[in-house]
Amino acid sequence: MTQNNFRVSTLAKFIALTSASALALIGCSTDASEKATTADGKISVTTSFYPLTYLVSEVGGEHVSITDLTPPGADAHGVELSPKEISDMQKSDIVFYLAKLSPAIDDAVASADANAINIGESVHLLTNEETGGEAHHHEHESDADHDEHADHDHEADHDEHADHDHDHEADHDEHADHDHDHEADHDEHADHDHEGHDHGIYDPHFWTDPERMAEAADAIATTLSEKDPANAEDYKANTKALITKLTDLDQKFDTAFSATCETKSFVVTHAAFGYLAHEYGLKQIGVAGIDPEFEPSPARIAEIKKLVETEKINTIFTPTNGEEKVAQTVAKETGAQFAVLDVAATRGEDSADYISIMEKNLQSLTNSMRCVK
Repeated sequence: MTQNNFRVSTLAKFIALTSASALALIGCSTDASEKATTADGKISVTTSFYPLTYLVSEVGGEHVSITDLTPPGADAHGVELSPKEISDMQKSDIVFYLAKLSPAIDDAVASADANAINIGESVHLLTNEETGGEAHHHEHESDADHDEHADHDHEADHDEHADHDHDHEADHDEHADHDHDHEADHDEHADHDHEGHDHGIYDPHFWTDPERMAEAADAIATTLSEKDPANAEDYKANTKALITKLTDLDQKFDTAFSATCETKSFVVTHAAFGYLAHEYGLKQIGVAGIDPEFEPSPARIAEIKKLVETEKINTIFTPTNGEEKVAQTVAKETGAQFAVLDVAATRGEDSADYISIMEKNLQSLTNSMRCVK
């Protein structure tokens, strides 16, 4: 089985699981505590940043009212909350957040009396070591490694996915072992605090992989159905339609990077695309690692300059305009151009949603890698 077929079959599991759970909930009686509590009869949902807002909107549809704690264009890592925002969050029926992404939101959740769901407990997260989320100062790959990337070894990727076991229930058991609980993470991973952001050992940027977005969608659908069984059928149908879109997006990425490309490497100032690189056989080279506030050293910039030449890279990407200065500096030093690769942590243009943002990223990456079908 090819990697693409395996990933599609995995996404199909979520459709079946969501359908089964939703149908079971339809038969449940609905008491006053389970009904939506907003004046217009909608479930009030607070989300910590745009990818979760997108998923809740797609799954919940007309039955949810959403407040996103990270405004458009803001830094999802460094967002700050006002007392009113924290108070409003406490009044929400459900709070969906991702632990270890935003310290301020983590602190608010820890201190608030809220029905908070850490979506990271329902997604197969990878360590920073697996995604290359930290800035590793190593030599470039050998020619053999480049050949391996170019071939996009589907069978090896399939074995790796099989070992990880993306089955929804198995993921919950695995995450219980890893203990993604917010308070436990603070205790266990305190030593990994760097530059004010304690990301822990896991790379939080899972949403750059459409398959993991499907895992999160499944978890959100289950939570909404439990809160509002009367509309479970709608949540089931909405999730099925969303997973179809995510599957199509995954296939586009897989097809594009299965083509012949002059390079399968890309440089980005903030190493936020580790999941994308991991799933599609690419090599992410982070200038400053996973923390967008970490300034690269002159030695790191010199190393990037060498990598740009050996990896045949012509573009230095920046996820946000706030990191443009670093990208411009590296581009000037290397003779490369610079461009934005939108990490989709916040929504910019009103007309652009998660799917269109990721499709634009795909075009930018394939152009920089000179991929030919």
